[in-house]
Amino acid sequence: ARREAEADKPRRLGRLKYQAPDIDVQLSSELTDSLRTLKPEGNILRDRFKSFQRRNMIEPRERAKFKRKYKVKLVEKRAFREIHCHQMPETCPSIKNPF
Repeated sequence: ARREAEADKPRRLGRLKYQAPDIDVQLSSELTDSLRTLKPEGNILRDRFKSFQRRNMIEPRERAKFKRKYKVKLVEKRAFREIHCHQMPETCPSIKNPF
C-alpha cells in the first residue's frame, strides 16, 4: 500500500520539493446563473507549468529574484528645469545672478 502511494507522488528532481497549487474556487456569491456567463478562474500558463512539475518533466523552481545590474539614473528634462528655474531664479544654479 505504501509503494502504491509513493508511486502516485512526483519524484524529487531538483533540490526543491513539488508543492501542489491551491485550487481556484469561486464563492457562491460570485457564481452566475448560467455556465455561459461564468468567468474563467485561474491562470492557464501556471496550471501547465505545475502539470509539468507534477509529471516530472521539469524540476520545481523558486521564482527568480530580479536584480539590477546598474543603478538607475535620474534625469531631469530640460523643459521641466526651465519652468522650475523661472519660478524660483534664486535657487536655480543654471541662471546666473545679474546683480
